[in-house]
Amino acid sequence: MDEKTREIYEKYGINPEEREIENRKIIEERYNNIDSENKAFLDSLFKKALEENFEHYKHYLRNPRFYYFTDLKSTIGEIVKCLITESHTAAITLTNHFLERILKLALIQK
Repeated sequence: MDEKTREIYEKYGINPEEREIENRKIIEERYNNIDSENKAFLDSLFKKALEENFEHYKHYLRNPRFYYFTDLKSTIGEIVKCLITESHTAAITLTNHFLERILKLALIQK
């Protein structure tokens, strides 16, 4: 709390430390409410996306046929999970990373 605010509080007989504690509690309650609303929204969003998209993409999660570059299996799994949850920007970014990596590995081997 700055000095001017402290002076104003003291001028009107308000304890600045108690007021600061009260304000922090109010702010914390507001943030908790916002967090719980965001969590509920994201929960419903992911559940809906999972229900709609899992059947379409599940065969990519089961057993990807990878005979070469087996260290990239986890990246493919992450891409598929992003597609299931409709995180398209993340899927595009991971796909770009995957393509760059596979090209580098192919150039190294050849």
